[in-house]
Amino acid sequence: MAAIDMACWDIVGKACDQPLVNLLGGPLREEVEYLHYVPQGTPEWMREQASRGAAAGFESFYVKVGDADQATDVERVAAIRDGLGAGPSLRIDANESWSPAAALRALRALEPYDIEFAEQPVSGRNLPEMARLRARAGVPLLADEASRTRYDQLNVIRQGAADAISVDNMLDGSLLNMKRSAGICEAAGLPVVKQSLGELGVATYAAAHLIAATPGFRCANQSYGRLLADDVVEGGPLPYPGGRLRVPDRPGIGVLLDRDRLARYAELYQVAGHEYGYADPADGTPEAPNR
Repeated sequence: MAAIDMACWDIVGKACDQPLVNLLGGPLREEVEYLHYVPQGTPEWMREQASRGAAAGFESFYVKVGDADQATDVERVAAIRDGLGAGPSLRIDANESWSPAAALRALRALEPYDIEFAEQPVSGRNLPEMARLRARAGVPLLADEASRTRYDQLNVIRQGAADAISVDNMLDGSLLNMKRSAGICEAAGLPVVKQSLGELGVATYAAAHLIAATPGFRCANQSYGRLLADDVVEGGPLPYPGGRLRVPDRPGIGVLLDRDRLARYAELYQVAGHEYGYADPADGTPEAPNR
């Protein structure tokens, strides 16, 4: 549904000869800020990766935590903060991997490193426990797995379970639903951030139009675009000068498919697509279909 929705908005923008941002309320900002993703590795390697991101102009950074050894998380986060210095923001994401008690211990250990948000440290299905953690931890919480649709976000707000909320048009079916999510959160006084499902250039730019036209997006948003070796839009991988994407001013979404790239990767998917699924035959999970 989200893909069809983006395509329809692109058609309407081109028919009106207007960029999508104008149809979604008009621009509040010309650029959208994104996080620099720091992949996991040794603390020294992660420090270097963070330093490179800062040198490229990024001001907000993101790293996965939740290692079985809590000390490893602390060492990695400490190394990243050392590489960044005191200025840039640093967000951590545990993907529900901690129990409430483990989350409290971890967040207290990580608090000295000036964490912007801890994303979904505990199960998103236990909002009362998340609210209790928020009251006791010294690190602000960002709801993600607890926050798939507008209705989930309303429950997070009612429970007082987060300091910020992750929103996504692909999980809730449309760009306007994401705008509605931002409005609900704005009424509650909570900022929102766009999460990423690994989308390519078309979907990234479609969401950027909405972010640029919507209050509440005061923090850096997720995108894995800088990890891509290529893309299916003309020009290849998206540019992120200074950690930001400039909102296109051409009609519709404002990007063009590179048909040659699209054909090449469609063919590759036919041949080897099953190699890139989440399935693990070793644990009995069926292999991803090769379609």
